[in-house]
Amino acid sequence: MIVGLLLGLLLYALPAHAIIVNSDTYTGSGSDDDPIAFATACTPDVVIIKRQTATNHAHIATSTMTAGEAFQFTNTSATASVLCVKSLTATGFNRGTSSNCNQAASSHYYVALCPNGANDMEVGTYTGNNGDSRDIPMVASWTPELVIIIPEASAPRVWRGATSHSGDSASHISAASADAANHIQSFGAGTFQVGTAMNASAVVYHWIALKGDAAGIATGSFTGNTSDDRDITTGFAQEFVLVKVGTTAAGPSYRFTGMSGDLSFCLSDAQAANQIQALGATTFQVGTDACSNSNGNTMRWFALGDTPEPSSGFYLRRRNQ
Repeated sequence: MIVGLLLGLLLYALPAHAIIVNSDTYTGSGSDDDPIAFATACTPDVVIIKRQTATNHAHIATSTMTAGEAFQFTNTSATASVLCVKSLTATGFNRGTSSNCNQAASSHYYVALCPNGANDMEVGTYTGNNGDSRDIPMVASWTPELVIIIPEASAPRVWRGATSHSGDSASHISAASADAANHIQSFGAGTFQVGTAMNASAVVYHWIALKGDAAGIATGSFTGNTSDDRDITTGFAQEFVLVKVGTTAAGPSYRFTGMSGDLSFCLSDAQAANQIQALGATTFQVGTDACSNSNGNTMRWFALGDTPEPSSGFYLRRRNQ
């Protein structure tokens, strides 16, 4: 009986969902193999970095990419940067000398996702075969809440959310363009489906799938109205939020935890006001800019979040502060 009680308490104390999100800012050094250590030490499967002051593109590295490579996140270049994220480590990642990720004396923002044993995230690759309605199998059996695809080609980087999108639609991360069909077409149990636009022959595609979690992973949509200081509810504190207008050529807008004041990024631009103005305990706030609150248009968003203090026993705090 005592053993059973102890086991019950142990299970109660374990996190029900375990994607570790580390987000912070750092000042570039310009040095090669320069380490960044997370507040919560873990080996990331995904790292996204954006330099603060220059109109350069955000970059993304995943554990499925060739060691040392990172690809543009907000542009469509087929050429990988080998001097951006040099390596993923047990405690964070190492930067190279690229000005995109390690410009001396410049501020950079990052968000990183690590698995933590609960099988709530998965990364993988597939090679395109030019077929339509192709199902990409996952090891996990759950239905994704969010899928992001990064091609090793001059092609769009795209995402689709279970709550934010419907029909055969997905949103571009890498271009100021409207929703597009034939990219990520649908989600299923242990699978997602791509069309020919994300299945070009012989192209390697890297994908990230995240399980829905009321405490830290969510997607959604709202109708833009250009109102300032408008709060959008996620139900949890956010580490990273991206908003993309669905019907016109604008955005996306995105904000990292470490950003201060009324500032965020739109596509590859330097940080600016009136887009995603703040991240909060249960909401994020948008301003009047069309990148985040275009009048009369559908705005699609995804949020990667913090978890609350373990008052319920179910969650561990993972925010980098």
